[in-house]
Amino acid sequence: MIHSNALVLLAVFLCCLSPAFAGDQPSTKDLALDECVSVALSQNPRILSATQRVVGARERVAGRQAVKLPQIEFRAEAMKYDWLPANKRNILGGTTTDVYSALNLSLLLFSNGRADAAIDSATAQLYASAEELRRTTQDVAFDVIKSYYNVLRLEAILSTREEAAKQMEHYLVVAREKQNIGKAPKLDVLRAEVQLADVTQSRLLALSQLEISRLELLNAMGIPDDGVVVNPIKDDIPAAQFAEYDQFVEEAFMINPEYLRAQHLTEVAEKDVRVARAEFGPNLGLVASYNREGSDFPDISNWNAGLVLSMPIFDAGRTGAKVGEARAILEQNKSTLELISQRIRLAIRSAVLSTQDSANRLIATRKSLEQAQEALSIAQEKYAVGMGSTTEVIDTQVALVQARTNYAQALYDGKVAVAALELAVGRDPAPKKKTVRNAEGLDEL
Repeated sequence: MIHSNALVLLAVFLCCLSPAFAGDQPSTKDLALDECVSVALSQNPRILSATQRVVGARERVAGRQAVKLPQIEFRAEAMKYDWLPANKRNILGGTTTDVYSALNLSLLLFSNGRADAAIDSATAQLYASAEELRRTTQDVAFDVIKSYYNVLRLEAILSTREEAAKQMEHYLVVAREKQNIGKAPKLDVLRAEVQLADVTQSRLLALSQLEISRLELLNAMGIPDDGVVVNPIKDDIPAAQFAEYDQFVEEAFMINPEYLRAQHLTEVAEKDVRVARAEFGPNLGLVASYNREGSDFPDISNWNAGLVLSMPIFDAGRTGAKVGEARAILEQNKSTLELISQRIRLAIRSAVLSTQDSANRLIATRKSLEQAQEALSIAQEKYAVGMGSTTEVIDTQVALVQARTNYAQALYDGKVAVAALELAVGRDPAPKKKTVRNAEGLDEL
């Protein structure tokens, strides 16, 4: 139901943006983060591809299960021979034309555990594919979150630098006017020109980076960028910080899709070892056939039924090599499982530390921002009464720009750090849920 709701959201979203394709001006749509994630979960090609891998794995299980069910085959042939043995000539009335048809039945009775192990292997592979789909979904959601907050970060930085550029232009005009009347040295004018050039350059850089980040957001959502602009809704609430990480590690080993997938692949390898070893044993099957044969039309019938037993005696080491290969893959998957376990611990610890670092930087930058704003106010007041210089005002303005940039960086770094922690733990994204009215008049998700 969540998937269908996401499709509805996507349809509404694209309808809202459709005017963009009719004109030269791109259409902008304000979307919250959970709305962007919902669109991505239903639209991103990576998720669609992973979904098809799950479908393929499910069909593989069905194919393995079918081996234990009765197999029925119909066969018909018409052959012309230049010579036939006596028994065939008697059946065919002395002709050399043989028209033959048969309905064959076979049923596997015993395979030394090979069929069951093959089914178990395919089932474990299906579970592994399902976990791969979960991880793909989480990766896509994280890419959306990271791109979303990167757009907000760059919007905040661009706004700060545009405001600073306006202030620098004003300071330059005032410095030139004062220089003309002999109340300011040329150095103040040069200082204002240099700072205006620097701020203008940084503003253009932020503008370019913002455009790129918007394209990255669309790409993460799986939407073509032709005439479409997603405008994230401002979110300036500080992210949470965490101190302990043991609880996250415990949770990860229960739900992390990479870890669970590695476990399932290890199980696949174990079952494949059983499949390979089972080839050393016998196979027993039931076979039956109903045949009709004739020279022009199959008018003579007969039937047969019996048991077929096969047992390998010598295969030049082929089966032993398969067993050795399967065991090597099993050991490799066990090592991979341990490697993923270590990587999960590292990722969680790193994400927890990042939440602490971002929170601490946010506190420090908030304090420096307040101080920079106060310093600029004092410098402007002194400048207004003729007790300060243009250079002093410009320096405090530059300090304020840097403080605001640092604050925005710390704010959105914290949000990305929390998202990285969710990804390291392996929590599934929770897109926005919408209530709909069904035919019975009941609300459902």
